[in-house]
Amino acid sequence: MPKKSINKVVRNREDLSDFLNKCHEDYDGEVWIGDFSPKPKKRKVTQNNLFHLWLTAWVKSECGGYDKNYAEVVKMELKKMFLPMIEVKGMNKLHKIPQHTSDLTDEEFTHFLKQVEQFFAVEYSFIVPQKDDKYFEEFYQAYRV
Repeated sequence: MPKKSINKVVRNREDLSDFLNKCHEDYDGEVWIGDFSPKPKKRKVTQNNLFHLWLTAWVKSECGGYDKNYAEVVKMELKKMFLPMIEVKGMNKLHKIPQHTSDLTDEEFTHFLKQVEQFFAVEYSFIVPQKDDKYFEEFYQAYRV
């Protein structure tokens, strides 16, 4: 087990060079083990915006207007239905909560969006458009908050 470790986010060649120089400076004859792996791509802000647009549209259609509290309840229910549950400790006990969408990869969030889209269509006959759909801009203008 190394006595010390160096954590460094490497975004470009300069970062990599700095990291390797730091390792070289700190080298004292011990064997070091390096683990280099690409950081998984997190979900895009545009994906999150699309989810919130769909949520807003559905809440407006159900309530006749936007109700922020109702939207938060629906959002949590969708997350409980379609996201993995994680355990968190609070108030001296373990709680299961849905994983935060900000922790999802791009691919995982895309899967979540497909599940939400299908749920709205099957359960409520509410069709939500994708960004490349013909009437998306009209939908966006009507339902943005």
